[in-house]
Amino acid sequence: MQIKTMLTQTPFEKSEVITGSHLLHKNVLSAMVLEAVDIENWGEPEQLILTSYFALERLTLEEMEIFFEKMKNIGISGIVLKMDRLVSEVPKILIELCDMNQLPLIAVPMTVMYETIIFAVLKPVINHNANLLELYYQTRQELNKLAPKLPSIEEMLHKFKVLLGHDFQFTIPQKNQIISTDTELTGYKIINSIHLKNEKFMSFNYVRHQVQYSNQANSPNSVVCVEIPNLENQNYILTIFENSKELNELDYMVIDNAVEFLQAELLKNYTIKHSQFLKRNDLMIDLLNTRYYSPVEQEELLTLVDLNHFELYQGVMVSLYDNQNIPSTQISLVLQSFINILRGTYSPIAFYSKNNKVIFLHNIKNERESFSKNELQSLMDQVLSTHNTKKSSSVFCHMAISGIHNKHDLKEINKECLDTTKMMHHFYQESHILEYDNIGIFKYFLETDSLSDLEKFIPKDLAKLRMENPELFKTFKVFLTENQNYVTTANKLFIHPKTVRYRIDKIKHMLDIDLGDSEQILLYQIAIRLYEFM
Repeated sequence: MQIKTMLTQTPFEKSEVITGSHLLHKNVLSAMVLEAVDIENWGEPEQLILTSYFALERLTLEEMEIFFEKMKNIGISGIVLKMDRLVSEVPKILIELCDMNQLPLIAVPMTVMYETIIFAVLKPVINHNANLLELYYQTRQELNKLAPKLPSIEEMLHKFKVLLGHDFQFTIPQKNQIISTDTELTGYKIINSIHLKNEKFMSFNYVRHQVQYSNQANSPNSVVCVEIPNLENQNYILTIFENSKELNELDYMVIDNAVEFLQAELLKNYTIKHSQFLKRNDLMIDLLNTRYYSPVEQEELLTLVDLNHFELYQGVMVSLYDNQNIPSTQISLVLQSFINILRGTYSPIAFYSKNNKVIFLHNIKNERESFSKNELQSLMDQVLSTHNTKKSSSVFCHMAISGIHNKHDLKEINKECLDTTKMMHHFYQESHILEYDNIGIFKYFLETDSLSDLEKFIPKDLAKLRMENPELFKTFKVFLTENQNYVTTANKLFIHPKTVRYRIDKIKHMLDIDLGDSEQILLYQIAIRLYEFM
């Protein structure tokens, strides 16, 4: 309630505005009788101070100035002075200090009781709070009626619109998904933004955006957005379109209820989806590891994960890594993007996810429908380019593609994906796609699990070089990896090309190797690769 409205009440019939008539628009939320000047301990913003001047009459000028400055800083709305009790005339110093500190000063007769003034101030506040409480329960009742029906986002937004009278929009930025009660209002451009101060009944963080539309004359020029806290690794944003005037306290009561309701429904959906995910994960583990007792049970498992359409199957394993220890939540976001994009590209497909890896099983009619390395490369680039920002460009991906098998060899698909991933983990510290059918001689060691025998395939002179002169061994390894290019080898090792040439000449003498002999070079390349497994 504003002071000018308050002055129309019965206790103020014979009141007089002594000073500050231009400040009567100030709000009053409470009233307090001044008994002591320690106002910093009990004063509140938008409070009306009632006094007979008793607590002030013994103060020095300096103490009075300090007291009034405290009132100004707290945000006191004004002072009511009760006349003819201790003072028959308003003290000049009181008028001056009220003027100086922008405080309205109102004089009332001695016959006016403090209780009637306090009641006059509190009555509209009490009525307002009662209206808020009634609105709160009405809103909750309406939303509770909706909850048992398991409403969709669209149904919830339309219910919010009925309750508030404003259009709503629900946004999932990571999916570029927008759901709105009026699709014509979604195409706006944000001009500027301001974070709103959390007032009473505002439990969430609100941001008001000034917006602009390209060709809609009667569209709202501002929207209020609130981010909805949730358990998933993505943001949900609720937007309210403001009409001719800004949202008020009653509106935020409804919106806060709407956000809480959305939160609860999103949590419910997340719980259901997570339960389904865990169940599906368990089924995929059983399939890929042959944890079933009969072909009939396998058929049932394949049907449950919707992979029992064709005779052939192929797998692809996606593994994510980073070299900057970025938050695990960001890795999860990238992994979820791979899940979304592969599920949207290939069908029928199911997946099993654990830690930073996910293996997809694709049911295909023939070999022509198998995974395309080029297509997977394009999908990989699309996901990583979206998530690898300038601030965080350390996430890289390995994709391992299995061979094609029938339903009786699903365990082989799992093993081939794991083995190919192991190969890439040793050889590639950047994003890469590798097909199991193209790993050549390394299949022998992976399939026979004979990594302990690798030393037999290492030439003795190379083993001696690695043992006695690891720096030369490293130079030789990089030199072969860089296709015998002295300049790129120097760049990799941060040394001069002449130093590389000197070292290679020394290595040629020690190994008695002809760099032009492709058979010899292949032998040493394989041997150096084998060291990665030892």
